[in-house]
Amino acid sequence: MVSSFLRFSRRLGLGIGALSVAALLAACGGGGSTSSMLPTSPSQFNGPIAGQSTEIPLGTLIVDPTGTSAMAATLDAQAFASPVMGKKPLLSRVGAMFAPATTYPDDLHYYGGKVVTAAKSIDLYVNCAAGCWGTPSTFQTNLAKSTFIHLLDQYVHVTSNNRYTYGGSVAVSYSTSKTLQDADIYNIIHAAAKKYGSGYGVIYHVFLAKGVNQCSTNAGGCYSPSNPNNWTYCAYHGYNQFSDVGHVIYSVEPYQNVNGCQVTGRSPNGLLIDSTASTLSHETYEAFTDPDVPTRIAWYNNAMGEIGDICAPANGVATGVVNLAGRNYGIQPEYSNKYHKCTFAI
Repeated sequence: MVSSFLRFSRRLGLGIGALSVAALLAACGGGGSTSSMLPTSPSQFNGPIAGQSTEIPLGTLIVDPTGTSAMAATLDAQAFASPVMGKKPLLSRVGAMFAPATTYPDDLHYYGGKVVTAAKSIDLYVNCAAGCWGTPSTFQTNLAKSTFIHLLDQYVHVTSNNRYTYGGSVAVSYSTSKTLQDADIYNIIHAAAKKYGSGYGVIYHVFLAKGVNQCSTNAGGCYSPSNPNNWTYCAYHGYNQFSDVGHVIYSVEPYQNVNGCQVTGRSPNGLLIDSTASTLSHETYEAFTDPDVPTRIAWYNNAMGEIGDICAPANGVATGVVNLAGRNYGIQPEYSNKYHKCTFAI
């Protein structure tokens, strides 16, 4: 019944949810706890050797932007966005009437959707090499080996190591001369899924180069630094159900080293690397704990959104420095029901 209501709402153009953040949220773009971080736990692993490449090239894709096969094969598609600084997230009020009473209003609640217990991340670099985004594979490799990744254990109920891995990168050739739309993202992830697989065991990250604008009806807005009046989000994650390749989980990662999406605190690696890493981790943690939002929600807070939204800089929570497999990063924390606050600790 909830799913039917959401689909009806989207057809009416209500976006991801009919209500925005409640008045109690901070005016800087959201709410939630800004409580202090718990001490970070040093990793027991060593990160990549300085200068050592972390890229695993899987191949290239030349995707036709005029193709119609991806749209024709799309049975269902939804997404949920991370707002730009100063904006409020579009919330889905799913399960509000069923949310249990709690002394911890920031806690996430489980609404029955799937979670991702193990997956590989595949980066889709559109028209630019990995260095355009600070080589995110290095961060993904370190995150996969770190203790911080185990913050997810409490939500997916699996504790083993090495279950979330960096799976490689693909060089994608695609026309970005105009503002990209949902159909363009469908074209790219559909082509990738046909070649590299689909399902809950793989997540595609679509990286868009500096200067590329993108709008999404599913995500309820635009990434458009060149047009601030229409600029609503920094990134988003979503899913597509295709008739031929099945279920595809993905995130869209526009260029993050811009005012409004950059990290706000210390940046050990410089703003390009850490801003990319912070948003990438935000969308990755949300895709693992809530891959099918907003139609089949898993872990969610009806007042503040998903695990990353509660702790985002746009929500008034400062970024912090965490050691991941021997390398420090300046990124946002994630929300822990165990500690009832934003943290890097497990």
